[in-house]
Amino acid sequence: MHFLQARAVHDFAEQIGKKLAKAEELGAEGNVEDSMALMKEVDELKIQKRQAEEIYRSKLPPTSIQQQKLRVCEVCAAYLSLYDNDRRLADHFGGKLHMGFIKIRDRLKELQEEVAKKREAKEKERIQRREEREKERRERERKYKEGGDRDRRDRDRNRGRDRERSRERRRNGERHRDRDRER
Repeated sequence: MHFLQARAVHDFAEQIGKKLAKAEELGAEGNVEDSMALMKEVDELKIQKRQAEEIYRSKLPPTSIQQQKLRVCEVCAAYLSLYDNDRRLADHFGGKLHMGFIKIRDRLKELQEEVAKKREAKEKERIQRREEREKERRERERKYKEGGDRDRRDRDRNRGRDRERSRERRRNGERHRDRDRER
C-alpha cells in the first residue's frame, strides 16, 4: 500500500519535471503561449503531488519516513527524493543523462525491430527456396514417371548395363577394350 502511494508521488514528480523542461524549451523557442499553458498544467500537478505526499506521509510510521525518502529513476537509475523541489526534478528529467538513456532505449528498440525484420525476411527466403526445390523434385519425378525424361531413363539403364558388363569381364579376367588397343 505504501509503495503505491510512493509511486504516485514519484509519478507526479516525474510529470512535473518533464513538463517544466518542455515549458522551458518552448519558452526558449519563443512559443510563450504554449509554455504558459504547460506551466498551468505544472501548477495543477504540483497541487496533486502535495496531496499525494500528505497521504503518503500520514500513512507512514515516523521511523520509516527517513527510509522512504529516496527512489530510483526507472529510466536512468539516479536516486531521486520524493520531496525534491520541482526545479531539481525538472533539471533531472531534462538532463543529459536521463535523456541519453531514453535515446539509447529508443535506438535499441529500433535495432531490435530491424533484426526481427531481417530474420523474418531470411526465414521467408529459406522457406521459398525449400518450396522451389521441392517443386523441382516433384516435376522431375513426374517427368520420369510419365516417360517425359526418356534420355535420363536410357542413360540410367545403359549405366546399369555398363556396370554389369564390366563386372563380368573382371570375373572372366578380360581387360577393357580401350586399354587393349593402347598396347
